[in-house]
Amino acid sequence: MKKISIFLLLTLFFAISNVQANDLVKPHPKKELNDRISELLQDHQLTIQGESVSAKVLFTFNKEQEVVVLSVETNYEPMEAFLKDRLNYRKVDAPKDMGSQFYTVNVKLVP
Repeated sequence: MKKISIFLLLTLFFAISNVQANDLVKPHPKKELNDRISELLQDHQLTIQGESVSAKVLFTFNKEQEVVVLSVETNYEPMEAFLKDRLNYRKVDAPKDMGSQFYTVNVKLVP
């Protein structure tokens, strides 16, 4: 009887640890958001002089979970228009609690 109870206890322990381990595997919401933004910015047709151009984008989300670009800091004006066109009001599956915050992402485009 004692062996059965120990066996059941060990089985329960391993079952709980597997459930907790599965929760840790989920990607971070900000990582998923970063990946989605990268997808939206691929295949650009900008003429880039030099090795790359960079920008700092400040954005938030509206109630429909769309990206709302608030500002773009860059020295290359065509990039500002490109970023606003590709990101502004694009639906992104963001967690509900991300809407009331501001986010900054650094963008680097290469030719």
